[in-house]
Amino acid sequence: MKRILFILLIISQTGFLFAQQDCGENIFNANRMYKNGLLKEAIVLVTPCTQSENITDRWQAEKLLTLCYLAQENPEEARKSAERMMELNPTYNPSDATDPKELIKLLNSVQVLPKLSLGLTTIVGLNMTQVQVVNSISGASYSKDYTGNNGWQFGLSIGYNFNKNLSLHSGLIAFNKRYDISYAFEDRYQVDVKVRMTYLDIPLYLRFKSPISKKFEAFVNMGGYGGRLVSAEADFLLTKKLDEENSITFSDNGLSSINRKNKMEFGMLTGIGLSTNLKNAALSLEVNYFNGINYNLTNSDNRYADGELLMSYFYLDDDLRLDNLSISLSYVVNINYKVYKTKK
Repeated sequence: MKRILFILLIISQTGFLFAQQDCGENIFNANRMYKNGLLKEAIVLVTPCTQSENITDRWQAEKLLTLCYLAQENPEEARKSAERMMELNPTYNPSDATDPKELIKLLNSVQVLPKLSLGLTTIVGLNMTQVQVVNSISGASYSKDYTGNNGWQFGLSIGYNFNKNLSLHSGLIAFNKRYDISYAFEDRYQVDVKVRMTYLDIPLYLRFKSPISKKFEAFVNMGGYGGRLVSAEADFLLTKKLDEENSITFSDNGLSSINRKNKMEFGMLTGIGLSTNLKNAALSLEVNYFNGINYNLTNSDNRYADGELLMSYFYLDDDLRLDNLSISLSYVVNINYKVYKTKK
């Protein structure tokens, strides 16, 4: 008798006609029914709210339906409601303090995967240029010594997840590549050159991912890249030894060398990294190696274009290939998600 009176009280408060009801009140009353064990009645009352135009009401209705079906020991319907619940709020993180253990276990079993992501990548401490000499050419009897230096890196990245273990990535990244050249000749001339170049690169690579804990996953990058040289300049310093104690210097700074360089570069990309998921984003630390295969930095047709360098510094460009080792930190915002539903 008390059960019937309780149901009649709820019906009288709400009017029971959905067109005249407020979903917030229905969800509140259905939650009271759920707590009092009136599971079927709670399901009937709250189900129309799953069609509400208000996303918050729809999400609360699906959560309450999930709880009711769990209490009814109806795992199939509970999972369907849980999947719809996570579609409405893919970043929901169950709380040990407020959510029942059965609900937490069910929600953790629902696979929610970010589909499209957009992010920023920046350098953390290392973007080392490695110079590979393909063919040495000099303006006198000497050999050059090359030393790679650190440069900066910054750009945008975009990613698409095919599944939890495989994704495709690209972007637009600005690389600053630096190296030094040193050579001496005739026992009295020492020349030091500092080279700075900026490239815009477009990488395209697959990422193979594997979770190593609840919060972290490891990954391997494999693919390629192409880029265009946008600026190139060099500083030249010549030291001429007059005697054992005296010398004089000549210098030219910021000399453009872009006309002596090939504008396009291509190569292979491989790397490893570690990432962690945030609420609706991800943070990753990765090490990538850019291997400029079959690529000559020097435009051989313009090797002798700057006669002043040959006359003043006895300098000619070698045939070079540039490789780069970079450590980068990326912050990626997830644009949308996909909930993998149970197959019927």
